[in-house]
Amino acid sequence: SQLDWGLRGPSGDKEVGWMLNRHSFLPILAEWHRQTGDPRYADKANALLQDWLAQHPYPNRLTFSPAWRALEVARRMLDSWTHIFFYYNCLSPETRLLLLASIPEHADALLEHTSFWGGNHLMTEKLALLQLSIAFPLFQESGRWQENALTTLKDLFLKQSYPDGSYSELSNHYQRVVLVNALTFKRLINALPETAIPVDLHERLEQMWDFFAGVTRPDGTGPLNNAGDQERNADFLNAAWELYARPD
Repeated sequence: SQLDWGLRGPSGDKEVGWMLNRHSFLPILAEWHRQTGDPRYADKANALLQDWLAQHPYPNRLTFSPAWRALEVARRMLDSWTHIFFYYNCLSPETRLLLLASIPEHADALLEHTSFWGGNHLMTEKLALLQLSIAFPLFQESGRWQENALTTLKDLFLKQSYPDGSYSELSNHYQRVVLVNALTFKRLINALPETAIPVDLHERLEQMWDFFAGVTRPDGTGPLNNAGDQERNADFLNAAWELYARPD
C-alpha cells in the first residue's frame, strides 16, 4: 500500500509532512542493513523510495507542498539521497536508476524554484545544488548548477553577515544554523580549485566563527538574543578546529 507522504500527524502539523519528505529515515535503514545484513532493511528502503518517486512527479514550479518545497528538496539531497547512493549498497539497480533520473529534476527545483525571500532557507537550497554539481558531474547541466550555486552562496554569506562576523538576524541560534551551512560549504569547496572562492569570503566565514566564539558565555552557552535558547556554543565550536587549524 502507498504511504501518505502528506501526513500531518494527530495535530495537523505541516512540519510532520515536511520532515517526512526529507527522507532522513533512509540512511538509518541503510545503516541497519549494513550492520546486520538483514535484507528487510534494504527492501524497506527501496520500497519507500520507489513509492515516493511514483507518487511525486516533478511539478516544475514554486510549491510549498511537503514533497517539493525547496527546503525539503535540499534536505533530501544533502542528508539522504546522495549519502545512500554513494556510501551504502542497499539500493537495487532499479531504484538507483529511478533516483538518478530524478536528480536533474531536483537540481532544476533548486535552480529555478527556490525560496525567493532568501535567508538561511535559500542558503541551504544552494548548498544542495552545489553538492549535486560535485557529486553528479555526469549530468550535462552540472556546470550550470555549480556556477549558480557558487554565485548565490558567495552573495548570501557576505550580504547576510556583518563585518564583525555576526549574522544579520543577530540571533545566537541562527548564527549556529548558518555556521552549519558554512561547514558544509567549506567541505564542498575543498573539492574545487582554490581560486573558485574569493579571499573576502574565506575571511568572512572565519570571522563568523570568531564572533560565535566571542559571544560564548563562561558556562559554554550562547547569549539569549532574539531566538537564542541557551544552546551550547562551546560544543559546536569543536567542529571548526580541524577546518581552520585554530587551537583557540
